[in-house]
Amino acid sequence: MLLEEIEGLVKGPFPAVISLCGAGGKTSALFDLAATLKQRDQHSRIVVLTTTRMMVEKSPRIDHFISVDALTQIGKLSPGITMVARGMDEQGKIYGFEPRDIDLWIEGPAFEQNNSFVLIEADGANKKPLKAPRDGEPRFPGKTQVVLGVLGADAFDLPAVEARIHRLALFLELTGMKEGDLVTAEALADLIHSENGLFKSCPADALKIILVNKAEPRHEAFINQLKSHTVLPVIVVERGRWA
Repeated sequence: MLLEEIEGLVKGPFPAVISLCGAGGKTSALFDLAATLKQRDQHSRIVVLTTTRMMVEKSPRIDHFISVDALTQIGKLSPGITMVARGMDEQGKIYGFEPRDIDLWIEGPAFEQNNSFVLIEADGANKKPLKAPRDGEPRFPGKTQVVLGVLGADAFDLPAVEARIHRLALFLELTGMKEGDLVTAEALADLIHSENGLFKSCPADALKIILVNKAEPRHEAFINQLKSHTVLPVIVVERGRWA
């Protein structure tokens, strides 16, 4: 369970503000966390936000949907999972909020500090397994306590091409690869640790966790090699966990 694995890495109480970046299953991971938090305590208030754009999850994965121009208009939070947006486009993607506005809301009197959690999708990847961030990405609120950097295992050891990697040119630049080269654990380690890579602009005090999604038994050696190239904690989720 993702919640329990994060708890095992965090010193102290479970973090109130978690942001997700990268590619390969951010939205699924976010709603898995939200559902588990709700299951653990039906009185908890879980707020789902984005600083980019994000596909809407329909009931029963969310209990409340609020569309406002500013977070200060939310009012008192209800128990359960609440998605808050600045409207929705024709594709069913919600518009998010500026990171600073989220910080101000969390700091303000409207946010209930006790038994409340904020889960934020802070990056977009066009539904691809891997990505490299461009200027202005990811968009983390400064209040973020934990950042999950997501990697899709379904791109491991396969050619680096546009179909699998969002912002391919930036990915190749960061990793030193050429288009069509096989994605290696070493290349992903470069992506993870580059100042312009997976955790770019991550708040200095936030705990950084690598989340490998869609893993299969055939990926075990690759993932072990990846672990050997980083000191960051790695959580591995099997394919089908969030189906």
